[in-house]
Amino acid sequence: MMAYRKIDTSTWNRKSAYQYFSTFDNPCYGMTVEMDITTLYTLTKRNNESIFINMMYLLCRGLNDIEEMRLRIVEGEIALFDVINPAYTVMTKLGVFENCYSKMDDDHREFYRLAQEEIEANKDKKMIKDAYNDSPLFDQFYISCVPWLNFASMTHPLPSRNPSSSSVPRVCWGKFYDVGDRKKVMLNITVSHALVDGLPLSKTFLKIQEYFDKAEEYIEQ
Repeated sequence: MMAYRKIDTSTWNRKSAYQYFSTFDNPCYGMTVEMDITTLYTLTKRNNESIFINMMYLLCRGLNDIEEMRLRIVEGEIALFDVINPAYTVMTKLGVFENCYSKMDDDHREFYRLAQEEIEANKDKKMIKDAYNDSPLFDQFYISCVPWLNFASMTHPLPSRNPSSSSVPRVCWGKFYDVGDRKKVMLNITVSHALVDGLPLSKTFLKIQEYFDKAEEYIEQ
């Protein structure tokens, strides 16, 4: 059951911006920012865990902390969700990505268990389901990574004239790389300008970096 409350747009301070950007065929924009994942990377290697799952866990914590990142357009109305869950792509042995879903949980062990079970259940698939993305849910972040390339910018495919889908933030990161003794990665977050301005998007990157820097406080060892 998706838990959310509807926003009264008549008194919403973003009413005019929402109405303006909602007229665009593509109201989305994104930022690609260099992130320092040294602490997260070192801790994950020491624990012999999945960097993908641990990174996704801290990303989801940071994303959920920013209210604007939990806004969605549902049946033409603005909805503020209590919690947003991760939806992510997993490479199968067929060389084709499969879409996976698991629940957000602030407890690292439980988040890790749920994501690991979902990934293990899908990566060895011998047949990809007919519907590429059959989820009707909007309480999700769409998450993927391109670990083969260190990119400076990227764009996401977006459905035409589908404000509900466009209201879901897209998240993608690239290949890890070294800068001196630091481990870095480029992180892209793409959002709908109808719901998210540059300030909350900037706050999101800063919050995620805070979680990366303090990974030892949030990832159970």
